[in-house]
Amino acid sequence: MKKIEALTKELIKNADAEKVKAELFKQEKTVIGLCPRCQSPVYEGKKNYYCSNRDCRFSMWKNDRFFEDRKIVFTPKIASTLLKDKKVKVKNIYSHKTDKTYDGNVVLCDTGDKYVNYHIEIERKKKEE
Repeated sequence: MKKIEALTKELIKNADAEKVKAELFKQEKTVIGLCPRCQSPVYEGKKNYYCSNRDCRFSMWKNDRFFEDRKIVFTPKIASTLLKDKKVKVKNIYSHKTDKTYDGNVVLCDTGDKYVNYHIEIERKKKEE
């Protein structure tokens, strides 16, 4: 009976050590910004930037067609700036219509729906008189 008791204590001790090890070596998630809907931290995942609040369901997909069609790589820097300022200046945005690139601002348009929308504002150069 004493051997069983000793074995049980050893198993419990080792199980706690595994939990502690897992906790110590757990990777910290980098906060990209704050969610525009609930102000919770937004993290980078493999395929998206997502709100840490599971009830919120806010996410911006890295492979969003808006960015892919314009040949923009949706980087963490772009995501961070969109969350902070609701717009980000992007260079070399591709246009299928003209087959050329241009510079403009990508604007975050969050309607609160399942998907987030974006649009582009082009800064027009003012003519000097």
